[in-house]
Amino acid sequence: EDDVPRMFDVLHLYGTDYMNTNDVYDYFFGHDVRYVGWLTDSACNIFFRSAREAMDALKTCVASSEVVDDKFPTQWFQGQSYIKPPKKELILQMRFATIHDTKKLDSNHTRRNL
Repeated sequence: EDDVPRMFDVLHLYGTDYMNTNDVYDYFFGHDVRYVGWLTDSACNIFFRSAREAMDALKTCVASSEVVDDKFPTQWFQGQSYIKPPKKELILQMRFATIHDTKKLDSNHTRRNL
């Protein structure tokens, strides 16, 4: 995965099983999110206006013990927890998206409605 091209204006977010699009916008509040693209119920790509905005969002949203360094773009980061009302704590992971982070559709694909 280290040699796969990255999209530095897009973050890949994993652990979104109980989230909807508004929750993702809420999680990245204050950052210039352009679009949320759902890949599965558990993962989505968040498109930002620029690579700098994506890096700022990553630095803001990772758990406080994480060190974000653009020299390691393949690294997964533990995100700050997201509290989904009423009291569901979601543990999220994120990294810069790759060109392979795309929706895979097949005849058995189903989507839940949130």
